[in-house]
Amino acid sequence: MRRLAIVEFTMSAGGVERVLKGLAGALLEIPEAEDWDVTLLLARYNSAHKKVEWPAELTGPRLHVEWMGQETAVSRALDPLAHAQGIPGLPFTRIPGYVLARTLWKIGPEGFRALVGDSRALISRASRRFDAMLFTYPFWLEAPPLHCAVLSSPSDFNFKHFLPEGGLRQRIHEKALRTWMERSDRLLVYCEAMADELRHFYPEYAARTVPVPLGVTTGKAAPAPESLAALRLQHGLPERFALMTGWITPHKDPLVVIQAAAELRRRGTPLPVVFVGPNATELADGAPPGFNAAYVAEVRRAMQEGGLVHGRDVFTLGYVSDDELTRLFHMATAYLFPTRYEGFGLPSLEATLAGCPAVVSSIAPLIEQDRVLRGVYRLFEPGNSRALAEQLAWVLEHEEAARAAARAAIPLLTEHYDWRRTARAYLANVTEVLARRG
Repeated sequence: MRRLAIVEFTMSAGGVERVLKGLAGALLEIPEAEDWDVTLLLARYNSAHKKVEWPAELTGPRLHVEWMGQETAVSRALDPLAHAQGIPGLPFTRIPGYVLARTLWKIGPEGFRALVGDSRALISRASRRFDAMLFTYPFWLEAPPLHCAVLSSPSDFNFKHFLPEGGLRQRIHEKALRTWMERSDRLLVYCEAMADELRHFYPEYAARTVPVPLGVTTGKAAPAPESLAALRLQHGLPERFALMTGWITPHKDPLVVIQAAAELRRRGTPLPVVFVGPNATELADGAPPGFNAAYVAEVRRAMQEGGLVHGRDVFTLGYVSDDELTRLFHMATAYLFPTRYEGFGLPSLEATLAGCPAVVSSIAPLIEQDRVLRGVYRLFEPGNSRALAEQLAWVLEHEEAARAAARAAIPLLTEHYDWRRTARAYLANVTEVLARRG
């Protein structure tokens, strides 16, 4: 039986976790996976510094979960510090603990670094146990020495567009990503638009690149009305609202959402906005500054200038569970995806699956989705708040027609964006790589 590791050392909050769960569910279903022993080799904490829990139903005799950094008493003690957890009850230890643990990860021979829980050393050692490794989000960390076939999914080239040219952070990202592309036998990207970008930026790796669309999780019953009402009551949400998910960062562009919401209020047709994401709570009045504080402050100023009031026009839920997010998709009047850049765009598909009209920016990956779904999205020019307000006004005026269009697109969506199809393609690519390696 062939042995495959699916490795995730970043655990980007939200999207990557849902990708892993979608793949795992498909691998438990498809007959093509019966000849494989698959291990999910995962970081214990995600990028929102939340401890990751794995559903028991997404494991099986040939699908296992291993948590990196849990191998020794020393690594178990250091791993929370390395993910900014700090010492319980002592919040001031978060930053010193992070610096200490991450410094220990970088010094000494591989054996010592594995002992203290260094992801790079642990992955290198683990690679001796597998025929192949698939890296779902090779980000920031340079590729370690690996002793098996390697496939990786460079999920986006955000740093090429939004970091200063030649700056330190851009150079770190560039160097790390190149090590993965050089070491990978196959590069699996999430859509044709990403394949085009890779060919543009890194033509020397174009021959190794294969686009494999992601999927959406289907087959679940719609949430009961009582559960929707309970969530609405829990957070004090209005009857009609627009939903935006993701980090409060420039490329996600929540600023344009605030500007559009202010425009709708000036017109006398207000639509509150619910923000969901790891640092969304920083938009609340008096919230302490955190990640990307300068940009968060800019968005808050726009709220004040637009006359938007927290708790009336803007609601900030922060990080929510997959179940809560599904319920929010079913409750929302519209889903907003104003992003200026994505490597794929899973939430717009998840919203459509819930019958929620999606208002999205006209960037290449989302235009690609819209073609597949035969024009179901309400598209607007990235950064154009007036155009976004017009699309939202249309949805408010034609809500039932917008919902009917989303529901009508579901068969197309589930046919094209199917996790089983994704899992089959991944296994086929791994099989081909192993055959070529002999």
